[in-house]
Amino acid sequence: MGGKALEDVHLKHPAVDLVTWDSCQEFLDKTGLQLPTEAQWEYAARGPEGRTYPWGNTWDKALCQSAADLHGYMGTTPVGSFPDGASWCGALDMAGNVSELCADWYDPDAYARYATGDLAPPRTGSGKVVRGGSFESQTPLWLRATSRGRVPPSYSISAEGFRCARRV
Repeated sequence: MGGKALEDVHLKHPAVDLVTWDSCQEFLDKTGLQLPTEAQWEYAARGPEGRTYPWGNTWDKALCQSAADLHGYMGTTPVGSFPDGASWCGALDMAGNVSELCADWYDPDAYARYATGDLAPPRTGSGKVVRGGSFESQTPLWLRATSRGRVPPSYSISAEGFRCARRV
């Protein structure tokens, strides 16, 4: 492994190897935590003013870990390496580093529902929502706070992880 020291990989970097939505749920059930819904994740990333990126409306490759600038690492960076890239509420790494699983099933019409005030997560869908882009993201388009994708609940990739939210 080139770049930064190997000793910080397991202690400071996001957990990504073999993280699936299913395995994530097992962990969260044991800890009493949950994944954020897609609407919660987006609000934390965009804020009430609807920012394009967590830090504002102008792309800056220095504010996140992406293929545009790997900052000397071969993949992920230690969590919180980009404090200037924090969102309006102080959430870190919401663009780049790893794409993050959300609690929701993917609904291609979610934004139309949200616009009507219906924020209820879909009960079924074609995969689980993934947000935030990752260190593999090639362009600013994939790192926007509105960028979204989907994965089957049993699927894992090296650039996908999760963040915890408190159960309400």
